[in-house]
Amino acid sequence: MTPTILKSVAVEMVVRLKLELNDIQYTAAPDFVKNTITDIMESISIDDLITAVKEGVGGLVDSLNNDVKSPVIQQILHHIQQHFNEDLSLKVLGAQYHIHPVYLGHLFHKETGESFTEYINGYRIDRAKELLRNSSAKVQDIAKNVGYWETGYFYKQFKKFVGVSPRDFRGML
Repeated sequence: MTPTILKSVAVEMVVRLKLELNDIQYTAAPDFVKNTITDIMESISIDDLITAVKEGVGGLVDSLNNDVKSPVIQQILHHIQQHFNEDLSLKVLGAQYHIHPVYLGHLFHKETGESFTEYINGYRIDRAKELLRNSSAKVQDIAKNVGYWETGYFYKQFKKFVGVSPRDFRGML
């Protein structure tokens, strides 16, 4: 194999890793691809190439290991993605996963950096923005579709997260 072919294979491996990271929605290592490919392309010898790949992938693995969430929080986050439009509370989820709601709230905050309520509201508002962009449904219906039973509370949360009302948001599109 020529050095050019080895570099090409190494770059392809990095690109495939990036695609896998996209599939799992991992965004904590934004410069991984750029930095690793630059190091690969600037390598002069086989040893330099091996070092570039090892350091790039090693840094990514370290980042992934440091970002691992507890299995319970991973299950909770998955549950939120699947059931965001239902009645979700620490009490309900605590009972479902056999964890005291107060402890679950502390663990959730520790693992995500956000309170449970802030996370849920942010997730629901993101879904509402998608619906406002891609449908002509009434704002009240969108509010219900993303889990808000009171339209007034939805408006308040939407304005808090987006900075404008849902109607104004839709008007800007």
